[in-house]
Formats: sequence, structure tokens, C-alpha cells
Amino acid sequence: MRASIAGCSVAVLSAVLIVGSAPLVNANATSSWGYYSAYGKGYRNQAGAYVFYKGQADVSTYVGPQSGYSMPSGWMSARGRMFTESGALYCEGGNVYNGSTVSYPDSTRGSACTRYGSGFNFYSYGVTRSWTGSSYGNWYTYQSPMQTT
Repeated sequence: MRASIAGCSVAVLSAVLIVGSAPLVNANATSSWGYYSAYGKGYRNQAGAYVFYKGQADVSTYVGPQSGYSMPSGWMSARGRMFTESGALYCEGGNVYNGSTVSYPDSTRGSACTRYGSGFNFYSYGVTRSWTGSSYGNWYTYQSPMQTT
């Protein structure tokens, strides 16, 4: 009996340590989906701003096909960008392209941009790129609501 209680305590402690080490979302805000067309295909994009416990601010951008469309590998990318409350660009991630065919309702998540510290007001305003037949064009998301760490 004692061995099973000790084993149970170790399992519970392990679960607490694993869950305790993961950043938990304290608040999140996403923009409305934006819709656009390029090279005869319909796309949608969205900006997200997230606050994690311990004062971590994070932004991401998502791009995906509209209903009824599929995007071949490499046809779209997304890039997260973080702006301060005054409208200054604080940081941005890199373009992440879809590595395989993506069908609605799935999307590709752009590289995140992160800041640490409390009392920081920020929002997300992302960029997506889509194939136009000869090059890539840029389309911007709607701005996410303001977040505070």
C-alpha cells in the first residue's frame, strides 16, 4: 500500500511539474479574419496577440484558404509583427511558408515575435504573402485589439 501511494505522489508531482513549466495563456485577442484573392484563389488572414503568465507578450499571424480552396505547398506565408501602443514596430518574426497543401479550415501560423516584461501595451498587425502567378504579393491583417502584460 505504501509503495502505491509513493508512486501516485511521484506521478502527481511529475504532472504538476510538467504543467507548471508550460507557459499558460493569461489573455488573448485576435483580429477579425480578413479575406482577399490572389491568382484566382481565396485567402483569409488573422492577427493574434497573446499575454502569458510571467509577463510574456507574443504575437502571431495566420493565413489559410477560404472555404472551397486548397493552397499548394509554398503558395502562402505569414509573419507576426508586434506594435507598441504608439504604433511603433517593436519586433517581427520571419515569413513561414506552408510546407504542404493546406485546405480550409486549416491555416499556416507565421513566426512569432516575443517580448518579456510587465506593463507593456501592444497589438498585432501581421503580414501575409501569397503567390500571384509570377511573384509574391503582401496582404495585411486587421489589427488585433490592444493587450497589456
